[in-house]
Formats: sequence, C-alpha cells, structure tokens
Amino acid sequence: MRQLPYEISRRSAIRVGFLALVGATLPQLSDIARLSGAGQPSVRERVAMADPAKQAPRYLFTCQSPLPNVGAFTTIEDVWSSPAYMTIDSCVVSYIGAGPFVLTDAESWIVSVAENAGMTVTDRPALYLTILSACTRIRSSELAARLAALGAPVVRAALAREPEAPQAKLLSAWLDAQG
Repeated sequence: MRQLPYEISRRSAIRVGFLALVGATLPQLSDIARLSGAGQPSVRERVAMADPAKQAPRYLFTCQSPLPNVGAFTTIEDVWSSPAYMTIDSCVVSYIGAGPFVLTDAESWIVSVAENAGMTVTDRPALYLTILSACTRIRSSELAARLAALGAPVVRAALAREPEAPQAKLLSAWLDAQG
C-alpha cells in the first residue's frame, strides 16, 4: 500500500464527507424561516381548521385511582401516557362532543365487531363508550371479574379498536382462556 504524505483515519474521512454532504444540502438560515412557513398555521392547526371535528374532544375519560387528582383525560392516549397510569383502577368514558352523539363510521364498525361476536345491541353509542372504557385500564386484581362482566364480545371489540393497548395481551389471554 502506498503511503500518502498525510494520514487521515477512516473515521475522519467519513466525518468530512458527512459534513460536506450536509453543508451542500442544508439551505441558508434565511431560507429556513421562509421554507418553514414562519407565521403560517402549523399542520395540526390547518387540519383542525379543515376538519371541525378535530377542534374539540369527543370523549372524557374520568379515571378512578387511589391517588388524588389523577384527573380526567380527553384522549385514550393521554390515559395511557399518564404518569399515574399504573395506579388507575378503571375509567368511565362519556361523550362531550358538540351536538348529539352519533357514531363515526370507524366507531360503528367497532360496535359491529361486538355484534358479530354474538352481542345483542340495543344502544350502539352506549356500547361504544363501554368498549372504549375497556381499552383504558382495569386493575389487574379485578381484570378477570370485570372482563367476565363485560363479556367476550366487548373484549373482542376492545382488541379490534386498540390491539396495541397496554393491557391488550391480558385481554387476549383472557379471551383465549374462555375458549
């Protein structure tokens, strides 16, 4: 191998190449403000303006816990990400949206999962709230009894709605044990 008059490590060569690539592709700082739409509404704000249903929450998740002030949440993701999640015993879900409670197509499909699993449905919106509640959290010591009270069709619908919920594996295991 031929010796060069200067030594450069492979790591240094990669760094120099990376910095050159970044420098060549990075726009000037003055362009960043123009390209970022400074002063323009964010993507989230534009979606909310385009879809009024995104502006206001539809549901209120009121959770019970031995800790004081666990609070109420407006999305299921907020329940799951709460620092007090592991202390939550259960949640009651209520509709707080504007206007009468009418299920969306996706929500209606979730209710149909329970129907197809053998549940007789007389109040679709109320059943959806029950399914949504089953997706939040149930204290482990009460899980089997609560799921038995809800029934396999509701548990199947909860898993259809939130297959990646924190307690999804427990719900699946309960269903498997039911046969």
